Amino acid sequence: LDFLDEIDPQPTNRYGLAPVWFTAKFDFRLLDPLTGRAIPGQDRERYGGVEYEWGVPLGTSRLRLILHNRALVAIELCIPNVEDALLARIVPFLQQRLPFKFSAKQWRAWTPTKTGSFRSRRRFLPALASDNQGAPPLP
Repeated sequence: LDFLDEIDPQPTNRYGLAPVWFTAKFDFRLLDPLTGRAIPGQDRERYGGVEYEWGVPLGTSRLRLILHNRALVAIELCIPNVEDALLARIVPFLQQRLPFKFSAKQWRAWTPTKTGSFRSRRRFLPALASDNQGAPPLP
């Protein structure tokens, strides 16, 4: 961080990109807030290495920290084969603990295709549209 402070501001190219970036990636598993156990199916091999975003395979949850002229945080959550009851526990639980709001419209469900790949379809989460009413209280 001291090095980035010393070279700040970095010159940028025509796309606004600085030449020096530091990136940290952390893979993690989501737990069921009711049982404290890992949600089954969080495994990249299960999805044959298919990536839903460059470098982020289906079946993984990841936090990325990127530092350059700005600091960026990206979080990808994978909740595989989720039942509505489990989703109703996990999403409000996470929402209460994260410093940003989830959008009710930015969720995807991935279904296998005949060719062995996966297809994305949008999924609306009504619990998020109502400001997460009914979420379990913080411990």
